[in-house]
Amino acid sequence: MVLDRPWPGADAERGVTLHDCERVSHELSTVLDVEDLLPDRYTLEVSSPGLDRPLRHADDYRRFAGRRAKVVLTEPLNRQTAYAGRLRGIDGEDVLFESEGGKPVRLPLRLISRARLDVEF
Repeated sequence: MVLDRPWPGADAERGVTLHDCERVSHELSTVLDVEDLLPDRYTLEVSSPGLDRPLRHADDYRRFAGRRAKVVLTEPLNRQTAYAGRLRGIDGEDVLFESEGGKPVRLPLRLISRARLDVEF
């Protein structure tokens, strides 16, 4: 199980912490044991998507505007299929992106084959 979106009581600004994963694991494990939903033995693993989480939906690009990311397209745009830079949000069906050189680029969502946040320290 992967925790990502805010749930009641979560602090959306700080993201998912180890404590959050531990708490959800204990609570969910208790429910699974009491309700006896799984007849066989199981191992419950709870984690967060990580610092380099994948971006899959328009809301992800909106949520992480301002963060660094790497994006790969299914076909070239301006003779380029891989982009690294900063997310600037969403406009309609386009991801607003600022390349490493500071140039603004509109990346059509339909052309994005994979995208991940880039780890910043």
